[in-house]
Amino acid sequence: MTVEQLFKSNHQIEVAAGTEVVWADPRFDRVWFPVGSGAPRVDRGSEGLHAVFTRPGTFRGSFTVVAGHGTTDVYQLTVTVREAPK
Repeated sequence: MTVEQLFKSNHQIEVAAGTEVVWADPRFDRVWFPVGSGAPRVDRGSEGLHAVFTRPGTFRGSFTVVAGHGTTDVYQLTVTVREAPK
């Protein structure tokens, strides 16, 4: 997922259970969900920030985008996870 894709989707992501979401744009500084929300941990890897959403639900978190002037903007994010197809 790129910054442009996330903004185009109004900061909403919908995936099937078991999907790994990768925020693969270097302009993503952080992606996080509140402790105790049931959301998976977001890790940083060589491909970007990533998390595997294993169970259905709606998870609300935040992300930061690094701007070109040394500032960081914080935005809200919602990931909706539906049952995996059978």
